[in-house]
Amino acid sequence: MSQAFLDQLEDLIRAEYAEQDGLAEESLSGDPVSEAEITAAEQELGTPFPCLYRALLLRFGANCYLGVEIDNLAQVVENTKWVRRHFAEHETLPAGLLQQGIAFAGDGSGNYFMLHEGAVWLPDHDNGECTREAESLETFLLYANGAD
Repeated sequence: MSQAFLDQLEDLIRAEYAEQDGLAEESLSGDPVSEAEITAAEQELGTPFPCLYRALLLRFGANCYLGVEIDNLAQVVENTKWVRRHFAEHETLPAGLLQQGIAFAGDGSGNYFMLHEGAVWLPDHDNGECTREAESLETFLLYANGAD
């Protein structure tokens, strides 16, 4: 399932940038990530990464652009820890989000998209509210690339 979706996503990005020489390759070519690096990040956070997110990192790397820039693992660890600290007193977040969520990308406004229980969430550091952005990482990435 993961590889089929990643093939679909890659085809979508390649089609989107077909007229712009080299931009598809640049977007899809992040910094390589190894299983060992992923495992180390999971251990540091005490949270296993979702299968699709793991497959995405292994295929495209970190700092790739898939409709949203996928952060490198050092940023993921740092940003996840920041979200956990910042929102520790907020009772508006879904249960388990702070303990098990993964901050995998930023929104450009100082907030971090979080993977949790298959869905993508966006806790807002200004007002403390948390929005479910997409039912799944697949849906989130397709939407980020203009697909319905």
